[in-house]
Amino acid sequence: LAGAENRIWGTDLGSVGWNGEYNYSTNSYLQSPLIQVPHSRQLKLHFSRWLTKSGGKEANIIAEDGHGNLLTTIYDAGLNEISESSWNRVQHAFTIPAGASYFRIRFRLQGGGVGAGGWNIDDLSVMASVSGPVGGNTLELRGNTALTVGEVPTFEVSQAPPHSPVLLYGSKNLGPTVVRGQVLDLGADVILLGTATADAQGVARFVMAAPTTAMMHVPAYLEAVVTGLTPQESNPLPLRVWD
Repeated sequence: LAGAENRIWGTDLGSVGWNGEYNYSTNSYLQSPLIQVPHSRQLKLHFSRWLTKSGGKEANIIAEDGHGNLLTTIYDAGLNEISESSWNRVQHAFTIPAGASYFRIRFRLQGGGVGAGGWNIDDLSVMASVSGPVGGNTLELRGNTALTVGEVPTFEVSQAPPHSPVLLYGSKNLGPTVVRGQVLDLGADVILLGTATADAQGVARFVMAAPTTAMMHVPAYLEAVVTGLTPQESNPLPLRVWD
């Protein structure tokens, strides 16, 4: 939640030369990187906010394509005054229209009105509204899915672009969820477990730390990812540690 780390985004955080309030004529925005559209197109935006604005000032959240064209309005605060006095956890459901392959989220603050704090945003995530595999997996992830305590596991990824960097993620849940703009089959609390480079045949190998007794009987899932201009994902691989 907000305050768990020491980084947030805010319209005016009160650093040197600033007073914590936007100017009358401020028009500002925060935008995400481009995000791959999942097959469902039904998404939820989760984040913590602390929003204050004067009457007459517009504050909204939109989704745009990579060329800046409006895809949908996710949230519109209207022209009334908003004066929140603490962090609030919110979520907004939205749908990306057919035909769009990528989108970005943009928080906007524009128009007139007297000074106020504007947008303050923390702990943001975008998740698909449906569960289960998102489809379109082009990488193949293989390895022993039934591990024992102390065993050093090895996992292999094939069909990657030759010499490309490959990332291996893990989670205790299935999603989908969005990580760095890519839609993964993994769920919340995704962690990066390691990186490797594919060889000339498009194969990358990961040697992981041996599981401990604390991991026994706890289900987990792995997924491999290639980033860049042609992002790719693998099948989710279920794991279980036994004694």
